[in-house]
Amino acid sequence: MKDKRKSILAIVLILIGIFALNCSKTGEITVNEDGLAIGKLPEGWLPRTDLSWFNNLWTTGTAISDPDNPANIIAKPGGDHFINTGDGGVDIYTKEKYGDVHVDLEVMIPVNGNTGILLMGQYEVQVWDSYDKPVLWANQWMGTIVATKEPTAHPEKPGGEWQHFVIDFRAPRFDEKGHKIKNALFEKVVLNGVVIHENVEAPASTPVNMPGGECKVGPLALSGFTGQCAYRNIKIEPLEEKN
Repeated sequence: MKDKRKSILAIVLILIGIFALNCSKTGEITVNEDGLAIGKLPEGWLPRTDLSWFNNLWTTGTAISDPDNPANIIAKPGGDHFINTGDGGVDIYTKEKYGDVHVDLEVMIPVNGNTGILLMGQYEVQVWDSYDKPVLWANQWMGTIVATKEPTAHPEKPGGEWQHFVIDFRAPRFDEKGHKIKNALFEKVVLNGVVIHENVEAPASTPVNMPGGECKVGPLALSGFTGQCAYRNIKIEPLEEKN
């Protein structure tokens, strides 16, 4: 019995050690051959610690599509683009929390790439390379509000090109006891100059979301665990609250 307990304890200690080692990955910063600091996030942004078994692969620099491999994004030194430099990274989110908000940003994914923009860390606008491709199941269209509604138009560009999103979002409303009385609302979503959603309610958090659930305020989150992506010209402005 003692030997069995020792064996179990040894396994537990090994697992704790592995977990601790993997958790430390999000704090590691490495400098690649071009001098880019991989794992260093811009001020005001944090990595999701609940995905700490992945490496933090974000950096700031200048992102371009790889001319020799369109399924790859190249990160060059200089510039202020947010770039997830490899497959299997972490989501990042703002330290600041927002309720009603206007978000204006540009995003680039490689050919067959995938990322997502999560309002309040809960409601995802899909960023998927659906350009000139058959869409086989729900949530694959660029601009889909995940698990809620597909876009009404498809102005997406090919993977490797910058795409422009403008999102006006209204947070869910709660009564004094904390019960939700009004769903979150995507007042308007514009992709590359074309309105793709208008007055779409999100009745619940999308399946992949940040801890905490639906609430009055939350961060803006950018998905990184699904692979390479890049963001630039990110503007986040609180909206005047409506009833």
